Amino acid sequence: MWTICIGVASTIVYAGGFDGFIGLITSDPVVMADTRDYFWWVVAMPLVSCSAFMWDGIYIGATASVPMRNIMILSVICFLAGYFLFHSTLGVHTIWLAYILHLAARTAGCQLLARKSIYAKVPVALF
Repeated sequence: MWTICIGVASTIVYAGGFDGFIGLITSDPVVMADTRDYFWWVVAMPLVSCSAFMWDGIYIGATASVPMRNIMILSVICFLAGYFLFHSTLGVHTIWLAYILHLAARTAGCQLLARKSIYAKVPVALF
């Protein structure tokens, strides 16, 4: 629940303060104008990434390195598949799409393997 709340709050902050954040990074008006093309990617990123990073912490804390490695391999394959499928039509936006696919695959993989990888190591009394 905390992860979802942080993801939604970050999305709202990114959406509302996008121009202000860009102003902290650069004062070049051309660069500032060009960043508008990536607005929706930046806004979507916290919603997609928050669960993936939460699961990273859980897997690392549980010292479940083998399933984490396997999930990362699958995620990289998803990234590469997304990139090679769309790079000729989406241009630079392909990197954003491929990264979102990577994060979604990490979240899905961690969720699917959690019972076998994580919960099996934790005493039942904690649940």
